[in-house]
This record gives sequence, structure tokens and C-alpha cells, in this order.
Amino acid sequence: MGKGLKLERVKAIIFDFGQTLVDASEGFRIAEKDAQKKIFNDLGLEDWEGFIHVYRSERKRYHNKKIFHRVPFWKAIYHRYKKEPEYSKLIEWEDEYWETVDKNRSLFPEAKFVISELAREYKLGIVTNSPREGRVGPGSIKEYNEIGIYFDAIVIAGNENIPPKPDPIPFKICLSRLETSPSQAVFVGDDLEIDIYGALKAGIKPIWIQHRMVKRKWEKPSIEVPIIHTLDALLSIEKLLDLQVIK
Repeated sequence: MGKGLKLERVKAIIFDFGQTLVDASEGFRIAEKDAQKKIFNDLGLEDWEGFIHVYRSERKRYHNKKIFHRVPFWKAIYHRYKKEPEYSKLIEWEDEYWETVDKNRSLFPEAKFVISELAREYKLGIVTNSPREGRVGPGSIKEYNEIGIYFDAIVIAGNENIPPKPDPIPFKICLSRLETSPSQAVFVGDDLEIDIYGALKAGIKPIWIQHRMVKRKWEKPSIEVPIIHTLDALLSIEKLLDLQVIK
């Protein structure tokens, strides 16, 4: 679990947001279909299957580069068809995309209870990447209104000159706001490179959530890391980490 990292008694638990505290699977499905139809019609195409192949290949290429903003890969699709998109239109569509995701996502069933229980004993934080670079803040994520009272620090990486994860800076900013050292914190996230390896770069022990409600092909880690399939497991976090706790 990250050789060379020392962990004292846990004082802070930091979370990713999407697919860690909330299930956005349905929102992404609806938003993707809507975006595909808009681009297909705007390009004036007739070969739907061919278009979907291009769309998915570009999406995979940008996801592999950990670029999750939609505008860059949508623009690349237009370029594949040797056309230049109207940038303002792509920005508008991206806003609509994330609004659709927001409207069709919800907290995992156990999330509110687990968070409220953990808040009794630990400082809690969130470090999440902004889906729209430089154009989103904590207030635009509706679930914060329901569970936000339990968090002592919320960092939107990729916004306000804060680099996105896996850069260690947003993790360190959160630690500073929590007044906690890396050795006293753990990070819970769903993405191997962005969350797990990102936390390790910041000196924080990671916990990998592969939530049972998220249907995904999970990558194989190059390190030993605790894996959980529901947030309930965090209620026994000391046992989960199998620690020789330093008091």
C-alpha cells in the first residue's frame, strides 16, 4: 500500500466525489447519448455506426490522457471529419452535458449515514476535479447541500488556478485546510491513476472504492491497496487498513 508511507492514527478522511460518494452512471449515459445526437446532426452525417465508432475512439483517447472536459474531444471529432466546430456551441453543449449529469445522479444509498457517522470522529474533506475547467465551483454540485455540513474542506481541483488531480497540490491544499498531516489522513477514490496514485504522490494512504453499483472494468494496480465495495467498510477503517496504530 505505497511503500515508504507511514500512517499514524487516522484523523482525517478525504474523498473524491463522483463514483465515490455519488452514482453518476445514469447521468453519464443520458448525457452521452444527447451529445452524440447533437454532434451527429450538426455534422450532417448519415452513417450513425461509423460516427459512433469515431466518437468512442476519440473519447477513449482523451480519457486515456485523463482529459475529461468534453470540448477538446468533441472538437477532435469534428477535425476527424475535416470540419471546424463553432466553439461557443461546444461550450453550451458541455454546460448542458454536465447539467444532465447533475440532474441524474444521486448519493450512494449508504453515503449520508456513513459520512454522518465518520464526521463524529474524523475531519472530512473532498478533493474532486472540476469537469469544466475553470467554470465550476462547490455550489454547483447539488449533493453538497445534503452532505456538505459534514465536510471541513472542499477543494475543486482544476479551478481557481488549482491543478487537477493527480497533481499532489489539491491534496496538499485540502490537508492544509484540515490542519492534518499526510500521515494522519487517508484518501478514498474510484480512479486508480487520478485518485489512488495521486494520493500517494501527496504522501496520503489511499483506499480504492470499486462500488458495487458501478459497472466498470477495473484496472489492475501496481501497488497493494485496500479495496472496498461499499462506503460502509469505512466505519471500521482502522481494521480495514490493518494498522499498527501509532497513538
